[in-house]
Amino acid sequence: MMKTIVISIIGPDRSGIVDDVSKCLINHQGNWLGSSMSLMAGQFAGIVEASLPEDQLASLTAELNQLNNLTIHVADGVSEETTTTPTLEFVVTANDRPGIVQQVSACLAKLQTNVLLLETECQPAAHFGGNLFQARISVALPAQLSADDVWAALEALSDDLMIDQDAV
Repeated sequence: MMKTIVISIIGPDRSGIVDDVSKCLINHQGNWLGSSMSLMAGQFAGIVEASLPEDQLASLTAELNQLNNLTIHVADGVSEETTTTPTLEFVVTANDRPGIVQQVSACLAKLQTNVLLLETECQPAAHFGGNLFQARISVALPAQLSADDVWAALEALSDDLMIDQDAV
């Protein structure tokens, strides 16, 4: 029987980390299904969704934990059911300051949305002397909530937040 897993990986960046993890998966008849990986402050951070024969899980986990200087966690995945839950995608842009993610996430939690994707970055803001914060966000909406409700709540957070519904 096939098992879906999620592997999280973090450690000092070096060449070959992705290759090492993919070799471990192949060694245990695994299939790489999806991933997201980044370099952050000199640390490699990644997450991988994979499937493999259930009887290979323990030996895969043991092999992954032998990889040098990496902290690896393997979690059981669940089969995702196909649903027609409406989703919204948008971009939040603002002059960088502490608390933007918390402000937006608190608003989304209060609305009972489910955050499906959150990607953030700070870039130098040309001609302004500071940094510009940007977040790409995708959320699933509960049945009772409309897109207009979300836009109104986000736009009410702060005058310095720009919410772009069409930028994603």
